[in-house]
Amino acid sequence: MTQTEKLPDCQVGDRFIVSRIRLEESLCHRLQALGIVPGCQIHILYKKRSGTMVIRCRGARYALGAGAAKGIFGGKAV
Repeated sequence: MTQTEKLPDCQVGDRFIVSRIRLEESLCHRLQALGIVPGCQIHILYKKRSGTMVIRCRGARYALGAGAAKGIFGGKAV
């Protein structure tokens, strides 16, 4: 894993390992329920200019709004 960065800094096709999530509590719990927790690997499938992203995590696809994506920190998997 490289240095800490925000999820929106990644490009389509990148694999990202979550190290921490800094969002309001209710959104944090929602992401945890989906399996997006520190240590999980995310694959970036699609990214819009607005910051909205489609990701794959633990075999499932999810759409994340720009606000949620900005609160997910980690680094690119090597």
